Amino acid sequence: MSSELKRVLGLVRRMWAGKAEPGLEASDADLAAWCLRHNMTYRLPASANSDRLIGFRAWWRACRRLRSSRPGYSDYGTDSGVLILNSSARNQEIIREYIEHSSGQQASIFVYKDECGQAGPTWIWFTLGMLPFGLSTAFRCLFSRDRANRAQSVVEVVELAWIMKICRERRIRTIFDFIPYEKDGNVLTILAREMGIHIVKVPSSGPLLTHNRILVGDEIVLSTAYHFEEVRVFHSTIRCSRFLHWPPERAHEYIRFYLSRPVPPPLTVAYYSHGEWVRRAEGHGDHGLDVSQTEESILRDLNSVLRDRPDIRLLLFLHPREKHPAWLERSVAYYNQRLPDVRLEFAPFDVATPHAFHFADLAVVSYSSVIFERLFCGYKLLIGNYSIPSFPLPGSPLHHIVFRSESELRDMLGRALSQSGEAFYETNELLEYPYTSHPNLLDILTRSGGAS
Repeated sequence: MSSELKRVLGLVRRMWAGKAEPGLEASDADLAAWCLRHNMTYRLPASANSDRLIGFRAWWRACRRLRSSRPGYSDYGTDSGVLILNSSARNQEIIREYIEHSSGQQASIFVYKDECGQAGPTWIWFTLGMLPFGLSTAFRCLFSRDRANRAQSVVEVVELAWIMKICRERRIRTIFDFIPYEKDGNVLTILAREMGIHIVKVPSSGPLLTHNRILVGDEIVLSTAYHFEEVRVFHSTIRCSRFLHWPPERAHEYIRFYLSRPVPPPLTVAYYSHGEWVRRAEGHGDHGLDVSQTEESILRDLNSVLRDRPDIRLLLFLHPREKHPAWLERSVAYYNQRLPDVRLEFAPFDVATPHAFHFADLAVVSYSSVIFERLFCGYKLLIGNYSIPSFPLPGSPLHHIVFRSESELRDMLGRALSQSGEAFYETNELLEYPYTSHPNLLDILTRSGGAS
């Protein structure tokens, strides 16, 4: 790993010294450097921004990672030359199946970035090799405003060097990066290209604007009609030689069920929580979108609108975080308090949201990837947006289904409930969003054994 460590250290040092800004004139390496320095890291708590000792804590984590005995990957026992990168082993089989079904390629190895970086018996030599960079970064974090990003770079160097080592040893030819939103994700692209490795970026079905406005890869997966609208706007900072059109990331699990078009019960509205209040309570970093306040506004307006419509039943889907035993009781109380005048029911806690779109005729949701999953499956939906002026993009048909006030929600909800699904999609110009418009869905279902 010594040669990879030297290469990564040299590149990261140069990137932290750079000053280039995103734009047409910036090179791919310039874009990667800007993300490394400025993109939010989701791997540190919000308190890291004010923690003057965060650099020393990160240095300690990097040292522990070098000494770790965890393998940091799952080996599938094939020589396909394909590596899948994710943050952890969670949902490993789901991700593996999604990528294999969509790409037609079998994976050789699945790497968990949050656990990789082991140096084995020679860890002491790698610790010494990291010492100048680790300590200098830690001391800079005492006074710098960008201390969280600087500190995390110490851990990222260890991880990137280890990933490059695995790529060399396993003769990896293709990387499917399932976590392209990480601030060092584009640094990985630069390193992979130096080794002649093809890298495919697989962002989630949520808007690219949020975490992937700057994205560099050889191929980039687009999984919603809105992604195609975005790449036309962000063409200067979303760069690849080819875009791939895949279904949303878990669609292979549930889309076969919706091919039969199950009919939802009338006068039912679903609310899909983003669980933002729990994220804040747990100290997660602030992404600047103010989703928490938007959710509060939606709940307030839903209560007001549905108070006057006792014929409508509201089905509330908790976020997985809210269903955790530590939060479930508080979550139920939280929504009962905010929706006192509504015919409120909670969706079964053991049912995943994408498997239950047919439980309600219409859904209401804030800024979330579930928007695009539900629209992909062909069901009606309204989007509450009180705080993000940049979403949707100008000219996007999503503007037809976005409400920004109680009066707009009242009018749009009544109109949508009176329409059939087909009429809703046609009048709101959403015909590019459902699965019926996907050009490769039949091939993907055939690969996954879902079509006859």
